[in-house]
Amino acid sequence: LLRHCPFRNNDTRLEVPVMPVSTPPTHGGPVLRAPAGDCRPSRFSTAQAPLAQRLDLWEEYNEQALFGLRCSTLSERSLLATQTNLELGRIRLTHISGNDHVIERAPENIRRNPVDAVMLCLLLEGKAFFYHDAGCETLSAGEAVVYDANRPFMYGFSTEMRQVIVEVPRAILRELSAREEYFRPRVLRIAGTPTATHAGATARAVLGAFQGQASDTGQLEQSVLELFSLITGEPGASPSLAYLTAARDYIQAHLCLLYTSPSPRDKRQSR
Repeated sequence: LLRHCPFRNNDTRLEVPVMPVSTPPTHGGPVLRAPAGDCRPSRFSTAQAPLAQRLDLWEEYNEQALFGLRCSTLSERSLLATQTNLELGRIRLTHISGNDHVIERAPENIRRNPVDAVMLCLLLEGKAFFYHDAGCETLSAGEAVVYDANRPFMYGFSTEMRQVIVEVPRAILRELSAREEYFRPRVLRIAGTPTATHAGATARAVLGAFQGQASDTGQLEQSVLELFSLITGEPGASPSLAYLTAARDYIQAHLCLLYTSPSPRDKRQSR
């Protein structure tokens, strides 16, 4: 039960369950997408790919599934990474786990494959740096990155890593009256703040969707959109579903503590 308890606000990591892979991932070749209207995730892993081809295959997959990028690593094992994507009606959800590596969204990548969207990356495990036009920032698990996919950046991980990404088209954000300032790249220092509760709720909602736990994908999408706005500091519509999701997480956290904490009687008997 403790593995699935939501994290506390003073934690430095986002304590969310490790996502099991319920369907075999692809290891190269064309990206297998679910039919339109079928909200099933697609997965890709470099684990079984030849060592010399892992970086190229990762770049090819991301070109088709996410956006064009360059990838590099100093690891002798090359890149060992797995990515899972789920496309809803308006947004895309992604989970990535891997070893140390760096990705770069270079100007030529943007010209070849523009993506008019804003990404929120919740770092669940690991240490990272984020290099953009305003400078270079470091971050650790429990913090987040926001970036515009049509602006150059580098995002690197010096350790084993795991993250959840929420991709929202700029058109959707404009409908929510988001300011232009909203699109600038930045690191969100949310660890240990009330916003960390919303980040944890978002991560668990995304991972639950990958495991087929969302019976109403429309409600899931709206809830994640509202949580996205709360985390990034630009709430649009009344975030009723976001607060409901956070409340459910709060209740689950205290239920976990209730079932795992010793009762007063147990404490007396242990003396």
